[in-house]
Amino acid sequence: MGWLLENWVALVSTLSIPIAWIFGGKQAKKVELKKGEIEVQKDQIDLAKNTREFLLLKEADFKTEREEYRKELETIKNEAKSERQYYREKVNGLRNSIDNLQNKFDQISVNYALEVERSDSWMKKYFEIEKENQQLKEQISKVEKRCKDLEVHIKKLEKELIEHKNLSK
Repeated sequence: MGWLLENWVALVSTLSIPIAWIFGGKQAKKVELKKGEIEVQKDQIDLAKNTREFLLLKEADFKTEREEYRKELETIKNEAKSERQYYREKVNGLRNSIDNLQNKFDQISVNYALEVERSDSWMKKYFEIEKENQQLKEQISKVEKRCKDLEVHIKKLEKELIEHKNLSK
């Protein structure tokens, strides 16, 4: 026991160092874990903050782009409207031209039909006149033949008359 009294400080310090290390090391690990968790949470907060800022910037960019697209769409709509109006006027002009051409064509068709009718009428009259002319030629031919026959008969009668006068003398 004398030894124990003399070495109690060394003994206590020998035993207390591992106990202190066990309890102190665990505490240091806990503190270090806490620091690590705090760092992770800080990094997560920074990441969330940076992500939020990035998303807000992107949202602003998208809003700007959307507004530009709306303006462009409005411009395109106005251009399409004016082009539609322009082509509508052109189509109406073409329709009017077609209507005018159709009216002219209809008038030409009517005039042509009238001319064909007149032509048919004239052709009919021509054939009637031609037929009458042919009949008159035939009658003239008959009359001329009759006249020749009569001339021949008259000459014959004259001869007979001359003969009869000569005989009666």
